Amino acid sequence: MLDCATQAMSEQITPGSGEMSLAGYAPPVWIASTFAPRWYADAIQEARVGVGRDARRREIVFAVCSAESYLVEWVRDSVLNREFDDLSKYFPAGKLEGILDRWKRVVKDLTADGRISKSQAFGGKVWQDFVELVEYRNGLVHGRSSRPATSGQPANLNPVPSMDLLDQLAPGWAAKVVQVLVNDLHSTVGTAPPAWRDPP
Repeated sequence: MLDCATQAMSEQITPGSGEMSLAGYAPPVWIASTFAPRWYADAIQEARVGVGRDARRREIVFAVCSAESYLVEWVRDSVLNREFDDLSKYFPAGKLEGILDRWKRVVKDLTADGRISKSQAFGGKVWQDFVELVEYRNGLVHGRSSRPATSGQPANLNPVPSMDLLDQLAPGWAAKVVQVLVNDLHSTVGTAPPAWRDPP
């Protein structure tokens, strides 16, 4: 006869079959490109070695492209500190907006949200030079520079920029306008500007 202790040890417990599953979510992978320094380097290259109206034309386009890219990249990397989900608040998908309106709106929104200390001033020479540069870029890209010119024609029908103006622009003017705008932005908010090369 088995005592209770021996009987308990001789019994086997066999678990039934079962299954285990784990559910998880892959973390998002963000890939971000930076173009502003490259666009700016293109503008500088045209300012340094390019001659004539075609070099000024390319410098203008490259300079404005650098400003357009810089605004997004500065907000993305410095202001939002790569909190990529917040980027669409300042740059909503599908919002059609020129760089002049976008620059002002984003800087003012960042100020209102307490993301930067204060907004740039948009009434002085720095901003007016950028407005002029963007008007030239728009004229070149959207075809207004291709309009025919004649004496006595209303000003709003004349080409912008004119070929005479392109011939007279100093090499480096367009790149300098963008550099001064970006430096003014950083001076306003109290941060260091990017280490881009000075125009000639």
